[in-house]
Amino acid sequence: NCSFIFYGNMVQISVTAYLILAVSSVNAEGSDDEWEKYKIMFQNRYPNPQMNSLRKKLWLSKTNAIKAHNSKANNGDHSYIMSENIFSDYIEEEKEK
Repeated sequence: NCSFIFYGNMVQISVTAYLILAVSSVNAEGSDDEWEKYKIMFQNRYPNPQMNSLRKKLWLSKTNAIKAHNSKANNGDHSYIMSENIFSDYIEEEKEK
């Protein structure tokens, strides 16, 4: 009887873990697609995979901030919305140049 409960819990944990991994991979693929679209839109090319990875992290951070801001704007907390632009993968010091 006890082994049946343990087995049931293990199945439930396995299914939950599988669903989390499935959702995570979809989100990662979606952000990869969005990243590629961003690079095409603004004609961004990077000299190596390390720079591409760094720029993607900067862009993801900015994109998440934009989405959070726009969500608040839709609720009336801000009077304007934001969108990504050529500087969305820049650090602040680069924008000042």
